[in-house]
Amino acid sequence: MASPQSPVEMSVTSRHRIEGRSYRQTRYSGITAVDATAYRRTHRLTLRSGSLDALHGRTIAIGPQLAAEGVRNGDVTARIGSRKLKLRIVARLPEVLENGSDNFLVPRELVPAEMLADAPTETLVQVAPGTSPQAVATRIRGARLGEVRTLRQWADARVADQQRGTTGIMSVLMGMSGLYAAIAVINAVVIAAAERRTEFAVARATGLTRAQVVRMAVIESAAVTFIGLTLGSLVAAGALAGFFPKMQGVRVLAVPWNLLGLLTVVFLALSAVAAALTTMAATRPSPTALVAARD
Repeated sequence: MASPQSPVEMSVTSRHRIEGRSYRQTRYSGITAVDATAYRRTHRLTLRSGSLDALHGRTIAIGPQLAAEGVRNGDVTARIGSRKLKLRIVARLPEVLENGSDNFLVPRELVPAEMLADAPTETLVQVAPGTSPQAVATRIRGARLGEVRTLRQWADARVADQQRGTTGIMSVLMGMSGLYAAIAVINAVVIAAAERRTEFAVARATGLTRAQVVRMAVIESAAVTFIGLTLGSLVAAGALAGFFPKMQGVRVLAVPWNLLGLLTVVFLALSAVAAALTTMAATRPSPTALVAARD
């Protein structure tokens, strides 16, 4: 079973109602032409309402991207080239946690053949039980029908494409947040070490060398930083638990492990350097004078 999916150049104007406010909105992207029967058989979906069996002729289905946008029942206005059509809403797909998911699904017979021929098309192929997916992939490559990818490869490529669109903005935001966090970490370490001058002096007076006191402070600072990063990661993992794959659609979570590792190393290094420098400054005076001093 093959399900072709073609994003088409058309516009759809829909009526919305959210929190008592009504408005109209026109969308020019995220509109995909599908074969309703093939789409239903190749996708694991539990519709919010309606049926894809009715997606024929002048009809339309509300896609996952608009599932929570309050699109009102009834008709929408579509413009395909020079044609202006009224399309009846026959189904609503479930919401998924994926950027760039479809806004609307329309039947392929609604779109002119020349427009479909020019549109980039992805075809989801579901092999019959007992059939080798590798054999099917080999035959498709042999026929030169297009690039063949597994579902995992397709999902990884889709995530990578979406990541490229947001990496710049997220890098700026993360850089600013990381700078503020670094300043806070260094400030906390400096204040804590400065307030422990007498404690460090007592430790030196009882037999520890200056190097051992500095090493102790660095280990303590690194341990506190690591515990903070671990607890923060656990909280983030709990907040993102809903992004893991479920039965309704394919929900993709891309974890930037390299970036997380880099941030961990950077913050551990910052806290260690700040603790070492501050402790060296705090232990410069004679320990005897600090122990004997009174506030």
